[in-house]
Amino acid sequence: MKWGHYYEAYPHDQLLFWVLQCVLRPYNVPLDRWLKKIITHAGGLSGDPGWSMERISSNDGTDAYQVWADPDISGIEPAEATYNADTVRQALRKSLVAFSEAFPERSSEVKDVLRRYHL
Repeated sequence: MKWGHYYEAYPHDQLLFWVLQCVLRPYNVPLDRWLKKIITHAGGLSGDPGWSMERISSNDGTDAYQVWADPDISGIEPAEATYNADTVRQALRKSLVAFSEAFPERSSEVKDVLRRYHL
């Protein structure tokens, strides 16, 4: 997968990759600034342009992620989906690797995030 090519993912996963593309922005902030909020504990985040991602922990110890994006901006329907934790972690790893290839100056930071969060 190439950075920004969310539409190359399976149709059901396009929403997840689109939102991860919003989370992992090439701004001058640490890559895990937002990620650690949803990787390390239950919680959520949202932002512009119209997206949200929330980690939901169940009583049986499994986690799921509720993902939403404004379809008028993303062009993706349905606008909301729930993904299991393994699917999100795999998509996050793929997104980080694609980010590293698109922004090689940040590749050491990507490697560090992959290592610290066991992705």
